[in-house]
Amino acid sequence: MVITRGAGLPLPVLRLPVLYCEYCTTTPAATEVCNNIDDNCNGLTDDGLVFLNYYVDGDNDGYGAGAATSSCAPIAGSVLVDGDCDDNAAAVNPAATEVCNSIDDDCDGSIDESVC
Repeated sequence: MVITRGAGLPLPVLRLPVLYCEYCTTTPAATEVCNNIDDNCNGLTDDGLVFLNYYVDGDNDGYGAGAATSSCAPIAGSVLVDGDCDDNAAAVNPAATEVCNSIDDDCDGSIDESVC
């Protein structure tokens, strides 16, 4: 069946274009994923995702140090907990037990408190 207008001419068919944005290859209905790409073509990269702060853990003790890097995906060699006062010594971290050795083993800002 063809719908016509007054003079018997067919009505033009309205075709909505599939919208693409400059840097993505998906449609606006796409789900945003953590990939540093604007997947849903709304002008925002990785929007609506949960970003966490990661800290480099140089000594692999589960505590990081330095400036945080915000990311929506885990970063290799980094952890979510900061506070390591010596990221080159795995025995020195906020969970360590303080021992008498002239080092702040537990990263609380005090050296050998109550142990020497």
